[in-house]
Amino acid sequence: MKKGDIIVAGKNFGTGSSRPAALLFKTLGIEAIVAESVNGLSSGTASITGFLPLTAPEVTEFFKEGDVAEIDPQAGTIRKRGDGKISPNRDPA
Repeated sequence: MKKGDIIVAGKNFGTGSSRPAALLFKTLGIEAIVAESVNGLSSGTASITGFLPLTAPEVTEFFKEGDVAEIDPQAGTIRKRGDGKISPNRDPA
């Protein structure tokens, strides 16, 4: 991982104690988390610690390991770098 990376995850990301993870992601410089769903406590803690949690129900089918994601928070889009495709079904977090 490096500063500015985006984590793409499956369902109910952040279940359990989310404070240690949120602090670790901030320390590592993670820019955002895009998950099929995000645990409510984890989502709130992520926002407070300064990174962006987004939900997109089919994101794990859209991105494969090694793909690079680009996020435009103002437009609410999650795009795959290279082919320019936008992830479907983006839900507001």
